[in-house]
Amino acid sequence: MSHPLFDLSGRVAMVSGGASGMGRQMALGFAEAGADIVLADLNLPGAKVTASEIESMGRRALAVVCNVSDIAQIRSLYRAIDDEFGRIDIVGNVAGEGHLGRPEELPIEKLQEVLQNLVVGRFTSCQEAGRWMLK
Repeated sequence: MSHPLFDLSGRVAMVSGGASGMGRQMALGFAEAGADIVLADLNLPGAKVTASEIESMGRRALAVVCNVSDIAQIRSLYRAIDDEFGRIDIVGNVAGEGHLGRPEELPIEKLQEVLQNLVVGRFTSCQEAGRWMLK
């Protein structure tokens, strides 16, 4: 019997932005490789649709509402992951918004939102996951 090149059986992956786009595709790919998936998204109905697709592959899936710029919500997400799965192996920090525009015209408040979302939020997610992984 041949061994799959990319086998994630028994692993748990968290993917933010799993309701649509790149996050959805990442989550489905991890599930196809055998992982159970936690979908963190502001769009809970969309995340539940992705979760149903993952469950139809024979994997476990958990859809959780999470604003990835809110540290308390990120920490709550990882508590839910621990309660449901007792482990985390993979983190796909996909969700997050940037702001397009000319740098000289970009309001500092928009820059602060982007930094909170794409830097502080992702760091917090990695920090929380790392704490669980180190256990």
